[in-house]
Amino acid sequence: MKSTIFRRDMHAYKPGSIGREVERRTGTPLAVGIFLLFALIGLVLLFLGFIIGIAL
Repeated sequence: MKSTIFRRDMHAYKPGSIGREVERRTGTPLAVGIFLLFALIGLVLLFLGFIIGIAL
């Protein structure tokens, strides 16, 4: 999977077209990527909380 849009590319797109460009490059809509990112962060925080809870 290619990395998302680089900063130098940002000015080339209107705000509404960035999501479509990400979708075209990665094959997944931007909202899905953001959701997966938050889900991953949530799981990591839950895991860390669990470890800290055991340690204490």
